[in-house]
Amino acid sequence: MKKKEFLAWNERMFRKYNNLRMYNHPNPLIRYTENKRVLSVLKGVKNAERVLDVGCGEGFVLSRINSKLRVGVDISETALKRVPPSDSQILVMADAEALPFSDSFFDAAVCTEVLEHCQNPKKVLIELRRAVISGGRIVLSIPNEPLINFIKNVAWNLGLFGFLFQNIPRRQDEEWHLHSFDINKLKKMAEGLVEIELIEAVPFWFLPVRYVVF
Repeated sequence: MKKKEFLAWNERMFRKYNNLRMYNHPNPLIRYTENKRVLSVLKGVKNAERVLDVGCGEGFVLSRINSKLRVGVDISETALKRVPPSDSQILVMADAEALPFSDSFFDAAVCTEVLEHCQNPKKVLIELRRAVISGGRIVLSIPNEPLINFIKNVAWNLGLFGFLFQNIPRRQDEEWHLHSFDINKLKKMAEGLVEIELIEAVPFWFLPVRYVVF
């Protein structure tokens, strides 16, 4: 997919599947999972003064980061227009695979539920490493796609999909997700680039629907 085609496709997907619907979903377990993920991400950057949020969407995570400078980046013009205004944040429309910042400018960076939407996730990780100071922290989160699809298939076979997963596609890796991630795939991608300090399973260790990785 050429870059111009990718931009147009991403805009369509964002308008169809905005992020805020998950934080306010009718299913309490989905709401709990997404908000617990956000709390885990915020914990990872709580002491940083300059924080970069790559793929910030409508700014749900960005607006909750407590730092002197918050910079939100998204490739979607639609997304950035929906971010609540704030004096302590800067919004930049840019490609996560080519961030327009100097080396080692940020103390920490966040990239949550973004890598699976990118054409080249490893390039994104390389850019995050470049933009963050040595010894700084990068916090990633990914959907555990194999487990999510298994749960969805069980719900579908039991006739409960429409009740449990309202306004959620049967399989997102067939439409908006360009990559199907699990923790092993992320570890392999990170080899030689960044050191993984901690992995948190969300919402529970026995039900790792999401992984937050420091």
